[in-house]
Amino acid sequence: MAVSYVIPVFNRSRYIKEVIEAINRQSGINRSEVIIIDDASSDNPEKEINPFKQDNIKVFFNRQNMGAAYSRNLGFRMSKHEYIAFIDSDVILLPDTTVKMLEICQEYDIAHVVPFWPNGKPIVSLENSKEYPRISACYMMKKETLQYLDRIGQLYDENYGIYLEDIDFFFRCSLFGLKAKCIEEMNALHIAFDFTKDTSYRHYLCLRNNIYSNIKYLRIKIPGKPDFKNVFSFKSIILKIIAMLFNYDLYKKYSAQISGKKRHLNNIQWMRDPSLKITSRHLLLFFLIPRAILWNILNIHSPLKKGKQLAKLICQK
Repeated sequence: MAVSYVIPVFNRSRYIKEVIEAINRQSGINRSEVIIIDDASSDNPEKEINPFKQDNIKVFFNRQNMGAAYSRNLGFRMSKHEYIAFIDSDVILLPDTTVKMLEICQEYDIAHVVPFWPNGKPIVSLENSKEYPRISACYMMKKETLQYLDRIGQLYDENYGIYLEDIDFFFRCSLFGLKAKCIEEMNALHIAFDFTKDTSYRHYLCLRNNIYSNIKYLRIKIPGKPDFKNVFSFKSIILKIIAMLFNYDLYKKYSAQISGKKRHLNNIQWMRDPSLKITSRHLLLFFLIPRAILWNILNIHSPLKKGKQLAKLICQK
C-alpha cells in the first residue's frame, strides 16, 4: 500500500529530522512520500528542512503565514498516493503505527492516534477520543474520501487559520456519516515542550474561532435527529470571555473541580483566590475580546454562507 504523509510545520523545523526518520522506519509500506508544508516559519526553516529534499520528499514554503488548515489542504492536493496520513511536525510515529492505521482504514473512513507525552500520558483524553478525533496530530484517511470532501467544499475551513480548525473538520466529517476509530495504545510520541509562555494570541484565536463556529452551525439541523448536539456551544464563548477577563489558569484550575452546568457559572471560589491578580496580560486579553467580536462582524458573510451550504448538503445526504 502507498501512503502520502502530510506534515504542516510552523516554527518546529528542528524536529523534522526525527519525524522523517520515524516515517522511514515504518513497516509494511510499499511506497511512500512525505510532503512538508512550512507555514512561513521564523526559525530558519530552509536550513533545517531543505537538506531532506528527495524524490519522495517534497518541501513547500508558504510565502506568508496561512494557518494549519490551509497547509493541510495544500498538502493533500499535492499528494499522489491512495492513503493520506496527516502528522504534526512534533509527533514521532512508532514503527508499526502506519500499518495499524491502514488496517483500520479498510473498514473505517478515519484512523486516528492520540499521541502520548514522553512521560506516558496522552496529550488529550482517550475516553473522549475513542470515536472521533479531538485533535489532528496523527490520523489517516483514504484519498478518495478527501477528494469527495474537496468536491463539496468540506475540507479544512481555511478561515480558522489555526485553533479549532481540526474540531470543525472532524465535526463535519461526522455530519456526513464518516466512521472513525482510534488506536488507543501508545503509537505516537509528542516531543515538543517548548511552548510559548505568551498565550494571549492563542486565547484570542480560540475565542474568535469559537464565535465563528457558533455562527456557522447556528441553523444546522439533522433530519431524524432532533437531539442533535452541536460541539460548539454558546456556553464555551462565555467561558472563554470570563477566563480572558480574569485569570485563565485560575479559572481552569477551579472549573476542573466543578461538575455539570455549574462549571460555567460558579466563579466565586476562584475569584477569592489570593493569587488572583489583574496584570498587563489580562488587560491585553480584555482588549482582544472586542477584536475577536469585530473580526466576526466584518467577516460574518463567510460563516453564514458556509453554514447555509453545509445545511443544504446535509439535507441532500
